[in-house]
Amino acid sequence: MEVVMKICLRAPAWAAVLCLATRVATTQVIPWPRGDRLVADARVDSARYDATGGVLLLRYTLTIDPASEQHARVFVVQARAPVVSVRAPEPAHSWVTVGPQPGDSVAFWGSASRQQDVAPGVSRPGFELRARGLPGVARFWVEGRYDAPTVSPADEDRVAEAPRVEDNSFTGLTIGIESVDIPAASGLLARLRGLATRSCELHWVTTEGVCHSLEVKLGQAQASLERGNATAARAQLQAFLNELDAQHGPEPGKHVTDNGFWLLKINVEYLVSRL
Repeated sequence: MEVVMKICLRAPAWAAVLCLATRVATTQVIPWPRGDRLVADARVDSARYDATGGVLLLRYTLTIDPASEQHARVFVVQARAPVVSVRAPEPAHSWVTVGPQPGDSVAFWGSASRQQDVAPGVSRPGFELRARGLPGVARFWVEGRYDAPTVSPADEDRVAEAPRVEDNSFTGLTIGIESVDIPAASGLLARLRGLATRSCELHWVTTEGVCHSLEVKLGQAQASLERGNATAARAQLQAFLNELDAQHGPEPGKHVTDNGFWLLKINVEYLVSRL
């Protein structure tokens, strides 16, 4: 295919603009299919922190919305901490995992066959990530199943470069693991207050009343620390944990989701251990 392209050359200021017409060959690029025709939720259903080694284990359940048009074949979670291990749901041999590697910034799970894809309306537990750090808010990506473009040998050079997962997926927020180098308890508490605020913004804590109550307890703990009263701060943080426990669960009247619970619980317990 050829198109006519007009090329204009500007001569000295006193002269007119000269325009030339030329014929330029163009090649139509063959795109890859979209991988974002689905909606997903990544929920941490359990977590465990090993204080001895500083390693946090997160277990995810991946849920695909019933209205999605694609099955999920790739699940990626941002990891801003040294990854120790990544485990896949059983049968684990039917999944490809990536991590640990030097400079890892993600944990990657990829279905090795269509039979292991997560279908619309299905929740798949068993995605495990272990890394050295504490819980934080992280981005995740879920890519839907699609086939590579089918072309003749003569057209292979016209196929676009395969898109990166993060550019061709559904994306959202979940809990990830991040390195935290904050030696002072006051700094850890400031970080915790930021995470509590973020949990409320994301509706991981679902009512304004519970958000306010939790924030009040953290404010009291901060005031106690500023007075040098670690004992009082510890008691106020324990009251925070008690309310978190009481408000967590799927039952009606509970207002702390799994993501909100594990994000805040692990960080509060870590802070208490440093007082």
